[in-house]
Amino acid sequence: MIICSNGNKNIMKKICIFLFLLILHNTLFAQIEDIEYINDVYILNFIDNNFIGVYLSIEFLETLNKTKNYAIAMNHNTNYGLDDFYEIIVVYENHIKYNYPYYDGYWLISNYDYQNYKFEYINENEIFITDPNDHKYIKITNDLLNYNEIINNIIGNIVLKDLITNDFLTIENNIISIPSLDNKKFIIRTLGYLYNNIENLILEDYDNNRLVRLSIENYIYTIFWIERNFYTSYQNVTRVVWEHEYINR
Repeated sequence: MIICSNGNKNIMKKICIFLFLLILHNTLFAQIEDIEYINDVYILNFIDNNFIGVYLSIEFLETLNKTKNYAIAMNHNTNYGLDDFYEIIVVYENHIKYNYPYYDGYWLISNYDYQNYKFEYINENEIFITDPNDHKYIKITNDLLNYNEIINNIIGNIVLKDLITNDFLTIENNIISIPSLDNKKFIIRTLGYLYNNIENLILEDYDNNRLVRLSIENYIYTIFWIERNFYTSYQNVTRVVWEHEYINR
């Protein structure tokens, strides 16, 4: 409740307007943030506890294993600009959402669409969801709070498998550490809108929050960062941070 006195009417009028707008803003944004809880269309009452958790697209994982390139695996679901499936499904107690990091957003599944999903429980390590377009997802974790870190670790371990297996670097808690670079650390970033065609993975320098890029070409792993050179007509200049050649002989 907003109460305005009759003192200085102009000042009080401005204060009243400000308070009203502030309350309106907070109310609207609270509704937006909690939309999955207040809109009955997205409340699902029949989710088995075995299926609560986080799922990754099997097609996404297969493409990532084949190409070692996150951007290519992400774009694998695009057909003429339309997305046929998403790489992550998050199942809560009473609602399900597609988490779509490529555009940093998500979509909720409605009661109507929910009827077209298939749920398959084989054992604790083999739990699947099939969407209405016959794309299959496998459950990877029950952790609904830290799943982004878990997924980033999975992606990093796939892309950098050869280097990790041979102790050229390590990944733990979403952080890459490189012994030959004085154990310098990088954070794995999988927000898809950051990606171009020139990198297999985007990392963030742990010490200064600067984004760097990792590319794999002809068995050469290169971490580099790009700066804008003001002296060459604003051309991008690539600077190598670390480079390693690995050939499995």
